[in-house]
Amino acid sequence: QIENGEIHTPKTLKMLENWLSPMREAHVDTIVLGCTHYPIIRNYITQIRPDVAIIDPGYESALKFEKYLEKHLDIEKKLSRWGELRFFTSGNLSEFVKIGGDILEMDIAPTTTVRS
Repeated sequence: QIENGEIHTPKTLKMLENWLSPMREAHVDTIVLGCTHYPIIRNYITQIRPDVAIIDPGYESALKFEKYLEKHLDIEKKLSRWGELRFFTSGNLSEFVKIGGDILEMDIAPTTTVRS
């Protein structure tokens, strides 16, 4: 659903309901977002199952890295505060621009550069 750009659709919500409801009956109290796509629908998971704890490994890793940088100021001093976002895809560019823009909630300007 996510890869097809069907993030905010009734079909996606129904699918999540069908997956998460049996977990309530099984007394599941924690969900691990074990795929890079799952944080994109975290808010829906929380709406359907506000009673579960959610573990997001990507978020947790970012927190650990932040703490690491706080302890190693010499590395932080070398980091640039200015940059640009560049996206690369080996897939369909127009699909990436649409779906990626929806996921990131931003406009992605399509450019093409072919390198061999």
